[in-house]
Amino acid sequence: MTTEARNLERLHVSTKTLECARNKCVPCGYKIVVHARDADAMLNQRPELCPRFKAAIDTSPVFPLLEPQMKVLVVHDGGFALTSLLKGYLNETHQLVVATAETKAQIVKKSPDMAKRIKKLENQGVRVHFEADTGALGALGQFDRVIWNFVESGTSLDSFFASVSAALTSDGQVHMTTKTPAVVAAATAHGLAHVRSLVFDRSFCPSYKVPYSDCDTVVF
Repeated sequence: MTTEARNLERLHVSTKTLECARNKCVPCGYKIVVHARDADAMLNQRPELCPRFKAAIDTSPVFPLLEPQMKVLVVHDGGFALTSLLKGYLNETHQLVVATAETKAQIVKKSPDMAKRIKKLENQGVRVHFEADTGALGALGQFDRVIWNFVESGTSLDSFFASVSAALTSDGQVHMTTKTPAVVAAATAHGLAHVRSLVFDRSFCPSYKVPYSDCDTVVF
């Protein structure tokens, strides 16, 4: 299987990630040069072995690209993992909205405790929209950030990119954490400018359960 080359255009890394790599943290080194390992290079290690990861387990999560006062729309957060963390990071829970194309019944079927999780989020003020049309997110309001993380391979993004601008404030941004460089071309084809990308570092938020961590957060 062929691995897509990493898009290095406008790629940034946080100071803490870079400092950790300079201090010989192997996982952080790989976060930065994930596609460039020589045959004699040290093998990668689990992200949990990063010293900052261990130190941050019992602390509040940090989101380098967000501010607590922002209004945020999360798209397709399957198990509500990101949503559950963001509600404690933002100043008010009513600033947080979730949109998923699935029905409530489909989501609840995935896990026995999902119904309780949804009810808890809604009771705390988080708005959850089921059977949402990702091509018409503007109907949900305008947001400082629209976040869609870990897009499944093969997912069509045309309708999303064509209409997401209607869901953004005048200085709002779209954030997509992915290891698929093709999202940049797909977004720019619909008039969204690639502002920058940030190397994804799970050590900022150890409790965020993710399907993979060798990726970047692309900002439009």
